[in-house]
Amino acid sequence: MEPPTFPEKNRPLYVDAQVREVDVSRVYRGKFVAGLCRLFARDQLRFFGECMPLQNEKRFAIFLRTLYRQDWVVYAKPAFGSPEHVLHYLARYLNPFRTA
Repeated sequence: MEPPTFPEKNRPLYVDAQVREVDVSRVYRGKFVAGLCRLFARDQLRFFGECMPLQNEKRFAIFLRTLYRQDWVVYAKPAFGSPEHVLHYLARYLNPFRTA
């Protein structure tokens, strides 16, 4: 199953060297929904309770269209410190040999 396509897909992401907030939301939404489509196609999504009808491919596609019709709000904090600081911060959580 492929994610639905929309006309704004081919619009430039950057305008005047500044990232517009609405474009970041669209990119994030597109990547998130594309990931859901991949998981659905691989039968790696599980549905429970009220979501059980989404196991049907047609109903899942309708659900995805509703996600595209809504504006998403993406909150991204400004980077803290220098790039080195960020790498040291991430290394504390990503190092598999870290001791507690």
